[in-house]
Amino acid sequence: MKPSEVDFATAGPQTEAPAGVTRDRLRGWPGDYRNSKTQDIWRVTEREGMLWLDFEGVRRPLRALSSTEFEPLRNIHQIRLKFEAAQNGVGRKVVVFREMEPYATLDAVDPLTPSVAELTACAGNYWSDELRATYRLVLHESRLWMEELIGSDGVVRRGIIPVSELRPLSSDEFDLNDSPLVFHFIRDKNSNVTGFVLNGFSERGILFTRVGKVETKL
Repeated sequence: MKPSEVDFATAGPQTEAPAGVTRDRLRGWPGDYRNSKTQDIWRVTEREGMLWLDFEGVRRPLRALSSTEFEPLRNIHQIRLKFEAAQNGVGRKVVVFREMEPYATLDAVDPLTPSVAELTACAGNYWSDELRATYRLVLHESRLWMEELIGSDGVVRRGIIPVSELRPLSSDEFDLNDSPLVFHFIRDKNSNVTGFVLNGFSERGILFTRVGKVETKL
């Protein structure tokens, strides 16, 4: 969806950006931000002079209230974000104020670009006893992707989670594009990937064990 096509009806009329909110100023805020308590990741991007927020599996455009404060449009519940620049050795952060909830502080996560070899080490089939399902991760065009969710009966379940790219947060941690899922890969004493722990939605600490060979798609 292009910014010009957004329906702002549920959030009130869109207004011009306040004085002092320039495109250069907006470019200081995009990035990944982590809630240290829940481990949730919120991603802020900039496109065509507007900030966008990916959080909890949804994407919303952000309306500027000032050069540091924004609110997501078309959101049912009131949310306000206040960005803080890095200073005195402390990195960037965003403070999130939500209706009827305590405020939360999310810290910026440094960007990372894993090598193809590192991504290949994470590709494969992973089984969860708790979910009774297999997640199939593949390497596609030098990127790690969630390809299939397979039930215990061997049938592929579509539409439950996105078929999408896993975006790196750290050397062994990825979030799934278009969803709130975070994968934390586990290694043995020889540094071989043996599984991952899945966090997202209302679930935490779901263990997946590696059961299949590496999958690669050209």
